[in-house]
Amino acid sequence: MAVYHCSVKVFSRSNGACAVAKAAYRAGQELRDDLTNRTHDYTDKPGVIDTMILAPDSAPEWAKDRERLWNAVQAAEKRVDAREAREVRVALPVELTAGQQKQLVRCFVMDQFVGAGMVADVAIHEAHVENPTPTSCSRLAASAPRVSARRSGSGTAVNY
Repeated sequence: MAVYHCSVKVFSRSNGACAVAKAAYRAGQELRDDLTNRTHDYTDKPGVIDTMILAPDSAPEWAKDRERLWNAVQAAEKRVDAREAREVRVALPVELTAGQQKQLVRCFVMDQFVGAGMVADVAIHEAHVENPTPTSCSRLAASAPRVSARRSGSGTAVNY
């Protein structure tokens, strides 16, 4: 039987969150943070099955580049207590194949986040066998602001 789990968090600078670092961790990648001039390297992180960035048709092409996306979101936020993104963690039904899980996540994200104008950065992680009820999970971060192709001086605009 499927085990239900869903948790939602907000990334906020006031509690030390860094959107670029969190994106690197979720995706198991190396990303450079333009704000702090640091590189966050999680390429050795095990368990990342798949990653994808889903964006509205109106989003600029750079929004599909993880490093550029999260650096643009951070740059658009000026306040020290800025809420840069929302993180949603959802357990995936073990009864589904990996392909079915991916399709379920894609449909959910397109309907709930991309349809509202947000860009969603999704990572599917494998089940941890040491858990009493091992399930794969999807972790997604959705941009708090809407991302659009409107140009600013830097060429990367993030609108609310």
